Amino acid sequence: STLTIAPSTITAGGAGTTATITAKDAYGNPIPGVLAANIVVASTGTNNTITQPSVNTDANGQTTATISSTLVEAKTISVTINATPITQTAALTITPAVVSAATSTLAIAPSTITAGGTGTTVTITAKDQYSNVIPGIAAANVVVASTGTNNTITQPTLVTDSLGQTTATISSTKTEVKTISVTINATAITQTQALTVNPAVVDYFTVTGIPSPIVAGTPAPAVVVTALDQYSNVKTDYLGTIVFSSNDTQATLPSNYTFIGGDSGVHTFSVTLKTTGTRSVAVESGIETGQQSGITVNAATPATMSFTTQPSSTATAAVNFVSQPVVTLYDTYNNVCTNSTLGVTLAVYQTDGTTPATGTLNGTLSVSAVAGVAATFTGLNYTKAESIILKATATGPAPVNSNIIVVATNTPTKLVIITQPSSTAVAGVNFVQQPVLVVQDNYNNTITSDNATQITLSRGATGTDALQGATLTLPVIAGIATFSGLSYNKAETMNILATAEANTSSGSLKLNIYNVGTYYMDDDKYISVKSTNSQVYVGGSGDGWASQESGNFTLS
Repeated sequence: STLTIAPSTITAGGAGTTATITAKDAYGNPIPGVLAANIVVASTGTNNTITQPSVNTDANGQTTATISSTLVEAKTISVTINATPITQTAALTITPAVVSAATSTLAIAPSTITAGGTGTTVTITAKDQYSNVIPGIAAANVVVASTGTNNTITQPTLVTDSLGQTTATISSTKTEVKTISVTINATAITQTQALTVNPAVVDYFTVTGIPSPIVAGTPAPAVVVTALDQYSNVKTDYLGTIVFSSNDTQATLPSNYTFIGGDSGVHTFSVTLKTTGTRSVAVESGIETGQQSGITVNAATPATMSFTTQPSSTATAAVNFVSQPVVTLYDTYNNVCTNSTLGVTLAVYQTDGTTPATGTLNGTLSVSAVAGVAATFTGLNYTKAESIILKATATGPAPVNSNIIVVATNTPTKLVIITQPSSTAVAGVNFVQQPVLVVQDNYNNTITSDNATQITLSRGATGTDALQGATLTLPVIAGIATFSGLSYNKAETMNILATAEANTSSGSLKLNIYNVGTYYMDDDKYISVKSTNSQVYVGGSGDGWASQESGNFTLS
């Protein structure tokens, strides 16, 4: 008797193979009519489905059965006829079915890697729907993929082995949880794996959150320092200590800080910058550093001011100070308030700084700051010969005083009788009130430095007798001539004429001559002396004192 199968190789879960059984006697004669129930086909292995013969052997002694299986293996097919095992057997090979998305597997080891490290190994096992492994799948037909970014995937280079397996590798420089998937023979495998990429070692820091521009002294409460690895991933497990620094020496910076687990590599601080200019705030921890730079710090509102250019320490009455003052505005942190246009006003005081001076301060006394500097004070002078200071005031900043200015007298221009002689007198008797005269400049300052000018008194245009006195010519002392012992012998109305003579070698000296009576000065060019019975005029430019009572004047 014989047993044959066709085909000898079938696919798991497929249609199977047909077994043809031929019953023969010992002489090789076919035996028809053997009952189907007496013919039993068997197979080694498992997961077999055998459809036994359903008809008796035919005229050729033959009948058929079918065999299929879901288990990939080599099976031996055998048959028993009328309880007699047939010697001949047949070999049946079961091959895998197509790739199954549900039963194929994907594994990764390790499941957690470090950014920029060696990565993880992906093991792919191809199986059919009956969980039979599928060897021999071309490497090009096994494609591994990953979600996220910055991934490096080395695809399989070998066909699936006898276990249906092949491998790939995945690495990444981006910290995140990634989903790894695979496609086999264009079938997307259901199973995926989660791959966690952790940051590498800390490499640098970022500092952010300081507004620019910012006003000096304004806190920046949300300054964020972030620890990062070389791939710009947040170093979520950073536990190091950072130190702050700044090119602003006045800045209020946080103390050294040690990160804790709850920070996850990010911590918020408060920073206050106080010095104008372009500033930066930096952190460092060993060799790792980071900073926010290019921060523009503007001045706060004016809080103080100072004379950055002092007025001249010496001056001449009514002559513009050689050095005109400059006042600069500063904020609390001593920054020049370059964005301020605050008005600044100057006033004059005695050297105690509280008593107003009595002279006149001329010039531009109130100006608005330009870029924080009140630099446009011009034409300042003071008319009284004395020591003074200038006081600068503005809305907000405290007043500030200048240095002391010693104002000297101007050029002498006139004689002034500061004590008139008695308006009535007795002939031959000394005047009760003797005259006192001073040499002054045009601004009523006594020329206290004058100890040389000679003042001569005589009867003026009114009267007919001579003025009496032992001393009718006196030198001034500190600009003052105090006469004594003067009298007049004739009972009549008279006045006294005062003339002065000064030793000057050069220059243009204009002096007023005052009659002891009614007198006045017409203008800057001509000096007039008016008495009760004559009027004379003197040209205003010369080298000395005019010294005539009437008629043509001689300048000496």
